[in-house]
Amino acid sequence: MVKRFILITIFFAVMTGIFTYPFIFRMNSSIPGWHSTDEPFAALWSSWWYKYAFQHHLEDTRYSFIAEPFGFDTGRKTAYPVWDYFYKWGSILTNDVFPFNIQILLSFILSGISMYLRKELFLLMLKLVEE
Repeated sequence: MVKRFILITIFFAVMTGIFTYPFIFRMNSSIPGWHSTDEPFAALWSSWWYKYAFQHHLEDTRYSFIAEPFGFDTGRKTAYPVWDYFYKWGSILTNDVFPFNIQILLSFILSGISMYLRKELFLLMLKLVEE
């Protein structure tokens, strides 16, 4: 089971690379483009802010550029704690674009893995019902 899981993960990672070619080689400088959304710009701004706050020794939960002169304080509440942590450290260690692109690519890989695991669960439940 573990060996199949690893093979499935590798399969979906390779397929993601193939389907996103040549984007996979420009992950520090390009973002995937959709004509009907401005969502990437909010994510990129968030990445930029984490790096800017880190470099200028500012609190990353207090956006001083929004709602001037009072700023905007998010506190420690976040809707996506894992992704916010990933964006924060990903942008600090690389650049503002790379964490967004990793999230996009991981969404394809994780979707494939979850599809595989659902299939396995369905087959297991079917086998239990037939017994």
